[in-house]
Amino acid sequence: MARTKSRRAPARTRARSAGARLPRLLRPEVIGTALVVVAAALLPYLLPLTSVLREARDGLVETFGVHVFTLVSAVAMLGMLLALRRLRWLGGRTRHLAGIALLLIFSAGLLGLWRPSASVGAVDLSATSAGGDAGRWLTSGWLVASAW
Repeated sequence: MARTKSRRAPARTRARSAGARLPRLLRPEVIGTALVVVAAALLPYLLPLTSVLREARDGLVETFGVHVFTLVSAVAMLGMLLALRRLRWLGGRTRHLAGIALLLIFSAGLLGLWRPSASVGAVDLSATSAGGDAGRWLTSGWLVASAW
């Protein structure tokens, strides 16, 4: 019996192009998340919340120092994982997350020793520290510093 040539797969089942990913970005949860972010970004400009938001920002910078940017990045990444339904990804990486948390605590203490001549918002980091109150607390006494 003679062999027949194998048939070629249809074009749509071959390699996916970048255009195939576009419908993924147009899903309702992605569009909804984008709309919530846009609304939250516009809210301070529409309502007289700027003084309240400035005080909240300054309070966060006084507490966490420059790690406030790390905190904002972590919240944004968590929101992205929630929006894309990839939260289970964190469950398999508990050791990595614990290591990151310990590294952040160590770096907060290290930044608590540094007093740069810079300011974030209205907070002068030379008066507080780059690690904020949390970083200063980690290096304040011999008992806490030895645990740090």
